[in-house]
Amino acid sequence: MGQYIAKRFEELEREKPGKGFVMTIYRRRASSSPLAIERSLERRREGLLRVAQRRAYDLDLSSQDVPDTVDPDDLPEGEGTSHVSATLPSDPQVARAELLQVEQVLDLLRALHGRDSKRDRFFDVLRRITEDGRPVLVFTEYADTLEYLRETLRTHYGKSVGCYSGEGGQLWDGEVWTSVTKDVITAALREGQLRILICTDAASEGLNLQAAGAIINYDLPWNPSRIEQRIGRIDRIGQRWPTVLVVNLFLKDSVDDRVYRVLRVRCGLFERFVGAMQPVLARARRMLLGQDPADLEALTAVAQQVERDPVAGETYLESSADAGWAARVPLSRQQMESALAYLHEGSGVRVESDSVAGTHAVSGPGFPRAVLSCKVEVLEHDHQILPLSPFEPRLRELADRLWRPGERLPLVIGSHQRDAFRCSVAYWVGEEGIVPVETMAELLRRVEAWTGTYPDPAAWLQAHDLA
Repeated sequence: MGQYIAKRFEELEREKPGKGFVMTIYRRRASSSPLAIERSLERRREGLLRVAQRRAYDLDLSSQDVPDTVDPDDLPEGEGTSHVSATLPSDPQVARAELLQVEQVLDLLRALHGRDSKRDRFFDVLRRITEDGRPVLVFTEYADTLEYLRETLRTHYGKSVGCYSGEGGQLWDGEVWTSVTKDVITAALREGQLRILICTDAASEGLNLQAAGAIINYDLPWNPSRIEQRIGRIDRIGQRWPTVLVVNLFLKDSVDDRVYRVLRVRCGLFERFVGAMQPVLARARRMLLGQDPADLEALTAVAQQVERDPVAGETYLESSADAGWAARVPLSRQQMESALAYLHEGSGVRVESDSVAGTHAVSGPGFPRAVLSCKVEVLEHDHQILPLSPFEPRLRELADRLWRPGERLPLVIGSHQRDAFRCSVAYWVGEEGIVPVETMAELLRRVEAWTGTYPDPAAWLQAHDLA
């Protein structure tokens, strides 16, 4: 297989630089899984057969052959993410010669009869990495490899295996794979129902996966910067494991193995932020794409040059996280929900709460019905539902409507905003004088003790000036 891919790559590159890119795709799919390369070669065989028989054929590679998420910068000039040239020969005689080679490679693949040393090594790693009970994310670039892994894993792990790709999420119900929303996937991972989540890079966008404590990169992307995105899905606020484990699988002595080995040693890839090393990552990407020779000495030289660059060092400074301080929480979600109970018919506002759905419908004269919730899973499931937050514009609009002209309440609030920064203070004007109010609980205590008497006008104005 390697000989066929290398030979065809050289032939296409001689015709036109960049034309051999399709063979780079096949090489990477071959290192991903037998199923991925077998399906690619079957599609290429069909195209070659059409050329040989002088029938119409597709000029572009199938979308199933390219990674689930691919950057335009990863493709040769003139190629788009949805249109990658299949570079099939136009001469029927040449097509027949290549068709014979493809058939021979397919015969070798089928002769394996399910043997796959990479998959077997993966099983060993998976068992070892999950011994302490931590859930694990398994990343692959290809939907075919995702399918290949999940079908094998479900026989051992059953309903504790899930997957997520550009097609969305799926869970095994004991009989079939059923489609689910991303919030169902994240909830199942968070609640411990999933032990293994197999993902393509589509899962690096918009999913909260910090409930997992490990990542296995079954194959690695063309763009090494995507590694940081994968790790960033779990190494974030909410991660409960003190150490996040990252395991990468390579074919021994492959281009990926050699290039990523340099990136790990010279740049600390997989272990720390590598912002300053962007020139090194860019050079490594060209090597992985076959655009540059896999010259490891040149890659090391670029890394050394960046290390000597004082500007790059100052641009990307790393520092330990500040423990901060234990701030008092002025307003909790539960208090926000409880506050809605104060809105009765007399206020001109109607509130309908559904404890099962976790929502609150608010409406009133001149105020269109709005549905609010403070539950993350509810908000992720339906983007029409608004967050129950003091910063939600519709809720602020409602609060402004509750004020009556001429009212001089003992609660005085002052706010100031500059650009994206906002500061607010609250004072209670009562028998004790002007007292700061710092929490909702403190405000409720003062409201319950209030007799309904308006404060002294002079003290009220003083509180306004102070605020």
